[in-house]
Amino acid sequence: MARQATLRRMEPAEFIERVLGTARPSGDGAERDRPPEGHGQAAPAGDAAASPTPPEETLLALFDRGTVEDRRLARVLATSAGRHADRVRAVGVPAAGLQEQVRRWGDARRSFDSFDFQRWPVVGLFRSGQLITTFHPRLVFPDDRLQEREEDEQLEIFLAKMVYYDPSQVKVQKNFELGAEA
Repeated sequence: MARQATLRRMEPAEFIERVLGTARPSGDGAERDRPPEGHGQAAPAGDAAASPTPPEETLLALFDRGTVEDRRLARVLATSAGRHADRVRAVGVPAAGLQEQVRRWGDARRSFDSFDFQRWPVVGLFRSGQLITTFHPRLVFPDDRLQEREEDEQLEIFLAKMVYYDPSQVKVQKNFELGAEA
């Protein structure tokens, strides 16, 4: 029997200190409606040793409520983090200890932010202490084995778009008009 990968568990206090400790506090008013400097760009290279999560590394944090869906997603995340160890770390954090932080993220959410804590299970993608976006797997199969495979495929697509995407590799982008004939 193959050894099953396990997700590293991080307590809420450790998560807040080590991951979010470097995050810039959110502003309010007009400052909240302006994208942060460098929004949508790769994080600048910096001193990787000074930050718990180096800028070039992505942290995936499963906000774990202890449900069957969360346990299945934890297995998928652990396996995926093993496959992508060069760029991705994954941890599980008990959601109950982060309710206040999740509320603050919701309150500070701006129109251009792509994270959402309305649907569960949820995985947050972090770079340099900043929440970038969230991943919500579609729950489509009643069979646990099939659903786990589906979540693995969904996560691979998510990582390809959010971690490995390189806009400099896009050669030509065509904007197609609806109803236009070829």
